[in-house]
Amino acid sequence: MPPVVINLRSRIDVCAPGRSPGGSGRSVQPFGVFLIFLTWLFPTLGQGADRGTHLVDAIPVISGAVLADGFDQQEIDRRIWHRPDWLEQHNPYIAVEPGHGWLHLSGVSRPSGENFQYDGLISSNFRETDVVLASRTRVRSAFEKEGRIQHIVHLCSGDWPDFFSEVVFGKIRSGPPVWSSGYINRVFDFQGHSEYLQPVVPATGREASEWHEVVIDHDGVTGETRDYVVIDGARRPVGPVVRIPFHHTHVELKVDVNVAETQVAMEVGDARMYVRPERHPAIIVVNSQIVNGHSDPPIDGLRVRLVATGLGRTLGDAITDESGQAGISLPSDLTYPIEAQIEVSDLNGPVLKAKISSAGVAGLYPGDVWAVRFPRGRPAR
Repeated sequence: MPPVVINLRSRIDVCAPGRSPGGSGRSVQPFGVFLIFLTWLFPTLGQGADRGTHLVDAIPVISGAVLADGFDQQEIDRRIWHRPDWLEQHNPYIAVEPGHGWLHLSGVSRPSGENFQYDGLISSNFRETDVVLASRTRVRSAFEKEGRIQHIVHLCSGDWPDFFSEVVFGKIRSGPPVWSSGYINRVFDFQGHSEYLQPVVPATGREASEWHEVVIDHDGVTGETRDYVVIDGARRPVGPVVRIPFHHTHVELKVDVNVAETQVAMEVGDARMYVRPERHPAIIVVNSQIVNGHSDPPIDGLRVRLVATGLGRTLGDAITDESGQAGISLPSDLTYPIEAQIEVSDLNGPVLKAKISSAGVAGLYPGDVWAVRFPRGRPAR
């Protein structure tokens, strides 16, 4: 056991006579103080001790994020996004550029026509269709004039057939802006373009000052698609549940404004599309050194638990197989990425802990593979 430096004063002051650790006012006798002191000094005497637990690095192997862009670069990432000429010509005085960690779509609207006066970005095509699209939006546009003023996060199946689902903040013609939805799941049948689909979510009044998270959940097997806006931490359904057949996916972040001489301003942050939790568990791989052809210590039969540290919530757990792999299904009601802690235990208790940090578009996603490794020379229990 390594040498321990003890501050007797601080330990005894906590349980001074006439004061209990829980603040109940009951006096603590000297013998009780001594027992508390011994429990702290020799943690094997107490419950939940982490003796032998090693804090190690969580090593990312592969990400469940199909697309992840925090718009931290000075230029648009051309590996992900493009802005075709036909899109730019609809409303040429609206600029599309990243800055300060989000994407700006801003300018004075001077549309070239009446319908589909889009401007924005289109992503590359992706094979994955069993996906969740999420992004943060903030809208500072003017809504005083009559006409179509819409800000759109859009999940699409490609150029042909042009099936899609989208979450919109704005208005079709008149009235106050609202959160609504639109989709196409049959050729040339655009639902939500000329009338609102229920349910519609009223504006919070904070869309210009606060980020609002938009979520589109598409089941790649059944085609069921659900649209949401997150308000005060809760997902609010927008539009009906529909079945949309996707053969691949891409993302569009755009505005559609047919009102002339009106100020348009949309900001998008932390755009990410990731595989859905229902069919894509996170994989934790436990590794150790090989001694005489065997893992030392053994890596099979270990319990691996994932805890959402910021939420104080256990995400799930599983037992490692003979190769040290544990697949953990993640909750579907959370929007990813999140910060998490990996906890690995053998029959005697915890042996490894590792942190998966989260910032922007980095963190734990469904479908991730992370590795943790026992330190070399770790003594067997």
